[in-house]
Amino acid sequence: LVKTSLLNHKAPLFSLMNPSGQVVNLEDYIGKKTVLLDFWASWCGPCIKEMNGYKEAFKKIEMNDIVIISVSTDKTREAWLSGLARFQFPWVQLIDDPNAAAVAKKYGIRELPTNFLIDKDGVIKAKNVTLVDLLKK
Repeated sequence: LVKTSLLNHKAPLFSLMNPSGQVVNLEDYIGKKTVLLDFWASWCGPCIKEMNGYKEAFKKIEMNDIVIISVSTDKTREAWLSGLARFQFPWVQLIDDPNAAAVAKKYGIRELPTNFLIDKDGVIKAKNVTLVDLLKK
């Protein structure tokens, strides 16, 4: 059962595959960095627009001890990889299980893009943070 609001609760942990086929765990970042967890899909125009904004600010964000982790909800690995090749987003890229969408379900994703700001303690502090908000933090 998904909580109606994840704010101020521990972020659900997960392990997903990156483009190289390696498993990446959210837990590896907890305690080290603030995480912007972003859900997107390669066919989602508003997602691409938002992520292009992240791309412009990526170096500044890195200096502020924030890591961006994007989780694709694409239905196929091929569509995801094609999108990554096309857009060249330089941060952590993962794909949810195209059949189960287990991570998207854990986070209650109903629309794209959706993001969560997770503090160093692993607590979700904000949802749908704008780039302006992100740069302030």
